[in-house]
Amino acid sequence: MGLCWIPGGKKLAFMTSDGWTNRIFLVSPSGGGLTGLASDDPDEKHWIYPSPDGKWISYVTEGWVKARPSETIWEVKVEDLIKEKK
Repeated sequence: MGLCWIPGGKKLAFMTSDGWTNRIFLVSPSGGGLTGLASDDPDEKHWIYPSPDGKWISYVTEGWVKARPSETIWEVKVEDLIKEKK
């Protein structure tokens, strides 16, 4: 679904899907410290991109609305999300 290095090399961001919901996670390169970044909302998440300084991750959601535009760009601050999960 998607995988990217967070600048600085301390974390990887990746997406998973169970067929209905896409989720975004951070993990250390060794595989530990798994942190969920996005909620279990039903909107499809696509195209994860870290900021050049590694402080933010952007992603696109696509909802089930019949309106234009149906996509939304979101940004999450990596540091705040890691602190919230501890």
